[in-house]
Amino acid sequence: MLLSILMVVAVARVPAMAQAPPGQAPSPPQATIKVPVVRVNVPFTVTDSKDRFVSDLEKKNFTVYEDGKKVQIDFFTPVTQLPLRVGLLLDTSNSVRLQFKGEQEAAIDFVHNLLESRTKHKIFLMTFDTTKDIVKDFTDDPNDLSEAVRKLKVGGGTTLFDAIHQACQEKLITQQEPGGVRRVLLLITDGEDDASKHSIEQVIDMARRAEVTIYSISTVGYGATSPGDKILERLSEETGGAVVFPWKKPPSAEYATGYLSRTQIGDQNAVYEVGMGKYAGEAAANLALALAQINKELQMQYTIGYRPANPTADGKFREIRVVVNQRGLKIRARKGYYALPPL
Repeated sequence: MLLSILMVVAVARVPAMAQAPPGQAPSPPQATIKVPVVRVNVPFTVTDSKDRFVSDLEKKNFTVYEDGKKVQIDFFTPVTQLPLRVGLLLDTSNSVRLQFKGEQEAAIDFVHNLLESRTKHKIFLMTFDTTKDIVKDFTDDPNDLSEAVRKLKVGGGTTLFDAIHQACQEKLITQQEPGGVRRVLLLITDGEDDASKHSIEQVIDMARRAEVTIYSISTVGYGATSPGDKILERLSEETGGAVVFPWKKPPSAEYATGYLSRTQIGDQNAVYEVGMGKYAGEAAANLALALAQINKELQMQYTIGYRPANPTADGKFREIRVVVNQRGLKIRARKGYYALPPL
């Protein structure tokens, strides 16, 4: 099992190898027995009916259930200090070409906001189109990441699912720190996939095994629909994250005429160009606000820790449910974890 893993090792005394009768092999020594005793850390956010973050609750306000059974909370922090390990996954396929400049600038803002003052947090940068590329490994240097983001180009198909699977399996699942870490993927994409070998079910399973929370920023524009909307919503819902649609906000009245598109089909916008007119700036500002919202959420998370009644690393999925005892409040947390042995 991942997250905070406390290993207790019961070492049996290994006697000298007994003298075997003539013609028989000596008995092997007794093996060392390892018993994992695990603390599960659950980062989560609490919001009110207006989706405002609530940060003044205490341990007594929460109850945690694993597989329907109440567990004892033995660790709690209202504003978590657990370091973040973030995978920033940018869609560089042809489908996001019109929005890509705004995507780059917003990603750079996110990097600087999260890594300011040389925190314990680290980010790696990955792009996906027809191929998947780790552009920058984990770093806490915002300038290094920003330079890499500015150099990116677009083109090709989309392997969203494969990129998520690889990011979880090869990068995030291996991240360990004393006391635990928070593993997060931030996707900036339209959510469409036309070239992956993995399915969405396999991706969700991998994210759960790596204990990764997925946040998504959709690049789908105002007046447009995309099958990727439902994909992003499901990825976030299943892992305790969130999805934001900043470009779907309608333009303000003063910017509405003449800036949305050059091509109209009925009342729906078929094409619009980022970089044209004032609406483009408004759309870019919406994206920056969306990323700032996710950044703030990551800084406003609570963390609860507990030791499960069954500490056996049997590989099975265990459901987690965090309940708050005040009306009108909502909790966003991952749905569970796999009881995996330590790496």
